[in-house]
Amino acid sequence: MGVDFYGCKCCGESKYSEHVGSCQNCGKSLCTSCLINDNINSSWAHEYGMHFEEDKLEEIMKELSMIKEDFYDVTGKPYWSEGTIIDDTSILEKYCPFCSGDKINKETLFDYLVEKLDIDVERAWEDYKKQR
Repeated sequence: MGVDFYGCKCCGESKYSEHVGSCQNCGKSLCTSCLINDNINSSWAHEYGMHFEEDKLEEIMKELSMIKEDFYDVTGKPYWSEGTIIDDTSILEKYCPFCSGDKINKETLFDYLVEKLDIDVERAWEDYKKQR
């Protein structure tokens, strides 16, 4: 039995899998030490996933691509109690330093600059290889 380590794209540290998750928007791996807007203050990545909040059900259904029947049994009782984690596989975008703009997302910046400066990426790559 081994222990899984995952790297954080923000700080570069490798941490136990329980302390690293992926942003559901940009997909970058993040350790909980690097998260922003930290209203949870936990070291466990799964706690930064989607929580069941009945008053935000429409938003949650859209985010998780689910329907109302996925949340309630036939008697109308919710499957989860208020605040229970229903998506523990990813970190919500609001905690991501890349999505918020606190940290530079180099891939997104690259795409922006290529478009803004009208750069022919293939030609630029060939020029770069010649200079190496």
